[in-house]
Amino acid sequence: MPKGKEFSKDEKALIFRVTEFVESEKDGNEIPLNNTIERLVTMLGVSPTALKAFKKELNDLKFEMQQTNKLNEIDDETNAAFRSRPRTTSEPVAAKSVFHLPSVDVFKCDDDHNVNSAHFNSWLSETCGMLRTEHGKDAKITLIIDNATWHNQQTLESKVPKRGSRKSILQEWLKVHNVSYDESLKLTNVELLLKIIENAPLPKNLP
Repeated sequence: MPKGKEFSKDEKALIFRVTEFVESEKDGNEIPLNNTIERLVTMLGVSPTALKAFKKELNDLKFEMQQTNKLNEIDDETNAAFRSRPRTTSEPVAAKSVFHLPSVDVFKCDDDHNVNSAHFNSWLSETCGMLRTEHGKDAKITLIIDNATWHNQQTLESKVPKRGSRKSILQEWLKVHNVSYDESLKLTNVELLLKIIENAPLPKNLP
């Protein structure tokens, strides 16, 4: 047994059974290779019904992993994971390696790490006036806005639920937006979120 690893009685029984099955096939296959069901039933010591249930669970897990990978590819739409505790967004102006402290603005936000355009425009106007006063009317001043679209707050209608949202929230969004789906299929959270993204309206920022 691997050092530091303790196996339960059931795990040992399964390992012994698989080992015996493999050893028994040294001189040839007792069960044809294309008869995977009988080989697995014999190897694992389970019934065909139990094996069918295991295979279904395995396929479900594979499908969910594929759906999760799709979400990872479109994380710009889902905004990825988020923190629920209050956070802050800062808007500093840097001059070479030094921050321009008087222009630093801290905006408190909750679920979404963004600032509405009214607040941003107000900060921008005040900062430009402050810099002009400090450097004079003839000075050339350049402001570089980094990642501005990320900090634009979207309207309520164009927002979509987050990846970590509860299933009830995902279902409610689909209902409110008149997106039909077969509820008898019992879709997973990942499948529901993908359906939301497929039917989401174009992003629209607050004025």
